[in-house]
Amino acid sequence: LRRSEERYRQLFRAIPHPVFVYDAHTLRILSVNEAATRKYGYSRDEFVTMTITDVRAPDPAPRVLGPVARESGIVDGPPAARRHLTRSGAVMEVDVSSFSLNLEGRAVKLALVTDVTERRRAEDELRRSEGLFRGIFESAAAGVSLTDAQGRFVSCNPAFAAMLGRSVTEVLRLTPAAITHPDDLPGQLALMDEVRAGRRERFNY
Repeated sequence: LRRSEERYRQLFRAIPHPVFVYDAHTLRILSVNEAATRKYGYSRDEFVTMTITDVRAPDPAPRVLGPVARESGIVDGPPAARRHLTRSGAVMEVDVSSFSLNLEGRAVKLALVTDVTERRRAEDELRRSEGLFRGIFESAAAGVSLTDAQGRFVSCNPAFAAMLGRSVTEVLRLTPAAITHPDDLPGQLALMDEVRAGRRERFNY
């Protein structure tokens, strides 16, 4: 039994992501692993004088939580998006997976923390880039359209629709073949075949 307990203790310490064990009622931190001390900058002795709320950054958009969530801040189930503070005051975007346990008759929570700061930053940058692209796309004076591999319009800007004397909604019900002069259609279909085969990414018509 003692050997088994030691193996679990070693496993707990070796988990590469921060892990907190805390009292489900008082929220007092009972134990942390090595990854938590490295990531947050507190020693084990300091952590056990804190509650789990001490590592949470103020939420800019307060959530409406049920009674279980209000008690512990995290409900069991899929990872919850949270913002945590390190000892230096740096804010981390994290996903927290929580599990309810019974430790010698004591209700505790085990929280596994994954730092997703860089991923969220990349997602935000992607959203900004997409917004910039859409702004340029929508306001461009030149007509621009996008088609899928099956040769159907999936998007076009107002300038392109105006060239055809149609609304954007009407254009998206058409295919390039429907607006192409019969004499030009064979060449356009050949170009589309090259796109499908991966030999080109775009073409003009």
